Amino acid sequence: MWKHLYQERLADWYHLRQAASAVELPAQLQLINTWWFRAPIVNRVVTWDNPAEWPTPWDLLVNSGYCDLARALGIVYTLLLLDRQLYTDLEIILTGQDNLVQIDSGKYILNWAPGEVLNINSTSLTVLRRIDSKDLASFLQ
Repeated sequence: MWKHLYQERLADWYHLRQAASAVELPAQLQLINTWWFRAPIVNRVVTWDNPAEWPTPWDLLVNSGYCDLARALGIVYTLLLLDRQLYTDLEIILTGQDNLVQIDSGKYILNWAPGEVLNINSTSLTVLRRIDSKDLASFLQ
């Protein structure tokens, strides 16, 4: 269940990061993907128009509704704050219809469906736009 108050969401997100830090990468990704899929979905909160204006993780948690790009941002921010560099690359990609989180050149793909972590071998993707997590690191300060 998604928490209603910001303070509850913030505490729940902290507990997610603590739990994710205690498990290996595949379980970690599953846990984070599942948690963010609990967020209420809306049509549009964040757009690709100006990534420099995207919300910080704390601003993101203020919202009570998330589009799939906002959810992808939440997943990336969560992974970046774990401070475990187990992946070689982490990016948000825009395909024809989805905003996905791609890790290790497609070895892991998140934000596709609740409870599912895909890989590039299980689905074909046409990437229209991408942003590397290095470009999002400044949002964590």
